[in-house]
Amino acid sequence: MAKRTVLQIVQDALIYIGSDSVSSIDDTQEAQDVARIVQDVYLDMISMQDWPHLRVITTLDAVGSTATPTMLKLADNLQKIDSESFYYDTREESGDNPKWAKMTYLGPLEFLSLILPRGLNSSDTNITEVTSPVKLYIYNDRAPVYWTSFDDEYIILDAYNSDLENTLQASKTEVLAYKEPTFSVTDGHYPDLPSKQFPQLVAAVKAQVMATIAQEIDPKQELLVKKYQARSELEKRRTNKATYFPNYGRK
Repeated sequence: MAKRTVLQIVQDALIYIGSDSVSSIDDTQEAQDVARIVQDVYLDMISMQDWPHLRVITTLDAVGSTATPTMLKLADNLQKIDSESFYYDTREESGDNPKWAKMTYLGPLEFLSLILPRGLNSSDTNITEVTSPVKLYIYNDRAPVYWTSFDDEYIILDAYNSDLENTLQASKTEVLAYKEPTFSVTDGHYPDLPSKQFPQLVAAVKAQVMATIAQEIDPKQELLVKKYQARSELEKRRTNKATYFPNYGRK
């Protein structure tokens, strides 16, 4: 099935429940209600899995505060990042070529068990005490190795090289992430899905419209939705099913 606009999906759903068709979703309240169902179904589909078409290689945002020199932030338009694909440029001199190193993710408790013992010897000049978001002891004389997040928004790393930078830099990050899709409840908007996923979207919209507006259940349509959902997980990729990450020239 080719990609379809919100209006085309609304028109199909209205015909399916025996209502009059429209030339715009603004023509009737019923058409507007169906358009909202299209939006809800689409966002529900997107939330169910990691869609390859939403995957991007991007950077993290720099916080840029010397009070939290190893803190970075996920951009608002990112749903999530792949914890195995976070790289930082760990060059030792500013004039050197980039030296990309994979940062190792640790869970918050594991990260704390690594960081907190560093504070036992307060005379170490290569350790900086950070008090936000929690008390941490970070190395200030080397590149980071480990990272975690306490709130799924800010990322904390265990070290930074103060001879090169006052805080970790956005330009030195690279990560595989899933962007947040946008949806516009307008006639000409195409929901951001691969074309082969549109049968699932249309089937789910019809089932939801039948249940909420016509207040009936169509077992055949419900079965069709389940079939598309099962197929979607297996066939969501348009290219090879393997996931590849950049190797930055490493052997």
